[in-house]
Amino acid sequence: MQLLRGVHSRLPFGAAFSGPTAGWLHGLDLAPCDPVEVTIPDWCGVSARSGTMVRRALLDPDELVEIDGLPATSELRTVVDIGRNQPLVEATAAVDMALHQGMVSLAELWAWADAGAGTKGVARL
Repeated sequence: MQLLRGVHSRLPFGAAFSGPTAGWLHGLDLAPCDPVEVTIPDWCGVSARSGTMVRRALLDPDELVEIDGLPATSELRTVVDIGRNQPLVEATAAVDMALHQGMVSLAELWAWADAGAGTKGVARL
């Protein structure tokens, strides 16, 4: 958690932990720091940081939550990002874990996939 707090102190406004890092913050049994994944706004000039995977996207306010004082993507956005961006085996295991823990429902994932048709990674999700 200290590592995440250190990374957070260097993040720009609007950035949030995402992917497996956010999944770990939400309670999934995932490695949070290999590397630490963050999503920063498209317009931000922040470059990659050592030990972090930086993704660029504009996150809607309803896609952001705070966990133990750290900004993270919402449960649904986290699971969607993992399903779209992680290697297939890891993504399948993480999405299955989230479904079994009740973090998201299959209906929510289908609705997101329908709304995001044509978005990168949605077909794989």
